[in-house]
Amino acid sequence: MGGGEAPLPLNRREQGSPGRRKPRPSMAGEDVILDIAGDWKGLIKAIMVLPYAVLWYWELLSRAKKAGVNAIILTGFGEKLLVSWLGSLIKLPVIWFEYPPLKTQFSTNFGLPQILYRASVHLPKLVIAISQHTQKSLVSDAGISPDKIRVIYPGVTIPAKVVVTNRPVVGHLSRLTPEKGQRLLLRAWKQVIAHIPEAKLKIAGRGPDATYLKQRVKDLGLTDSVEFLGFIDDKNSFYRSLKLFVFPTIWEMEGFGLVAAEALSYGLPVVAFDHGPVSEIVTPKVGILIKKKQPTALAQAIIKLLKDNEAYQSLREQTRKHASTYFNLRLQSNLILKEITDVLKTS
Repeated sequence: MGGGEAPLPLNRREQGSPGRRKPRPSMAGEDVILDIAGDWKGLIKAIMVLPYAVLWYWELLSRAKKAGVNAIILTGFGEKLLVSWLGSLIKLPVIWFEYPPLKTQFSTNFGLPQILYRASVHLPKLVIAISQHTQKSLVSDAGISPDKIRVIYPGVTIPAKVVVTNRPVVGHLSRLTPEKGQRLLLRAWKQVIAHIPEAKLKIAGRGPDATYLKQRVKDLGLTDSVEFLGFIDDKNSFYRSLKLFVFPTIWEMEGFGLVAAEALSYGLPVVAFDHGPVSEIVTPKVGILIKKKQPTALAQAIIKLLKDNEAYQSLREQTRKHASTYFNLRLQSNLILKEITDVLKTS
């Protein structure tokens, strides 16, 4: 990499720039994301700040190139559409990272995001997708050539040694929103408790649905068996306290499902709906995928693995090997570095 510098990341949370750090393009003291794929207010705001954003990014890229940075990594939707064009003008190769499928974003603002995105897909030298599910969207919805896309799964740190509890403790970790499936999980848990009264459910995470879910637990009479942990810093202790992990996402924009991979790395079989990219993480060798997004089907899968020790152990024996093979953070990081290096060699 020229000048010994790594590619310059430009994303929504942090701008890596050589030398003195400068503020993000802002308006009224607020960070501005060129949010053309949000609501109409975000679109108007993006249009208003666009002239300043062009100048700001142009200066940033110019300083970056002088400092020896020789590639730009982009993750933000709006930034791809602006910075990719500026990078082309200044002769800096661009690499895109794509996370969720794009159909939902493309449907906003009268289809303008899709028009602008498709007009820009020739600009990146490489597009890294975090799942085959996302790759399919990039090809069918965005018109990106499959030859330009590399699927590299996110990685997790594989614990050196784990001990799984024998107690019937089931865990779930996610943002608490309707699309993450916790409402379905609680309805299923009512049935689980009817068959296994001593079972416990730990729900970690926070979000706008928290108040509703806690009230729902009271309404269903599950107060003694369901515990809300809120945001947790120590995920290590959380996973080690479980026997089974549940990932009931039904989100249309699900790009991967890192917590499912984390659970596997701790030796936990995973029960999940067969939705979006989940089947790329949870195979029949390490968990149960449920075709019907219904509480009863979810409850039956949980009950099976809590009661049938032979079935449970056959899945558990494969979990860590599966995670180490496909989601090892070190290996996945090396794959990304190799792809970026290959781009630099040919640019």
